[in-house]
Amino acid sequence: MMAKSNLDLGVAFERSQLRREPLRETRYTRPDLRVIERERWIDAIRSRFVPFLIGSVVLIALFIAVLARAEMAAMQLKLQNVQTEIAKASNEQQSLLVSVGQLSSPNRVLQYAEKNLGLVPPAQSSLVGGSSLSSGKTVTKIPVAQQQVPLPAGYQVAPPTSGGKKVG
Repeated sequence: MMAKSNLDLGVAFERSQLRREPLRETRYTRPDLRVIERERWIDAIRSRFVPFLIGSVVLIALFIAVLARAEMAAMQLKLQNVQTEIAKASNEQQSLLVSVGQLSSPNRVLQYAEKNLGLVPPAQSSLVGGSSLSSGKTVTKIPVAQQQVPLPAGYQVAPPTSGGKKVG
């Protein structure tokens, strides 16, 4: 193989240059850089969302606390009303008990029986100590005081050891 001469090389070089584009002058150009707005947007949302979220949670907690206080105040008001009603009912009960005591006092009942019903206490009385007079049992005589109160219907005076008992 023979070595190619410089002439052959030059021709070959020219032919190769004809097929190629002419060389341009290269100069430094800045690359096409751009700011990605999406990341800034996400950061902006995050920077605004976190304080908003914290503020919202605090406001909701305060709102719940205020509602709880209002509910407690309403319950306290109801409790005071119920306590007032209980006190009134207790006072009324006490006054009614005093009235019952006054109306059922032996002197008052005796006066009422004498004035309105025409009853008078007996000078002496014989009352049955048993349950019935017709059974033929012994009758116990009990002296009756002058100021004794008449007994309600259906009651008999028993011997002093057993107290009064209701018949029927």
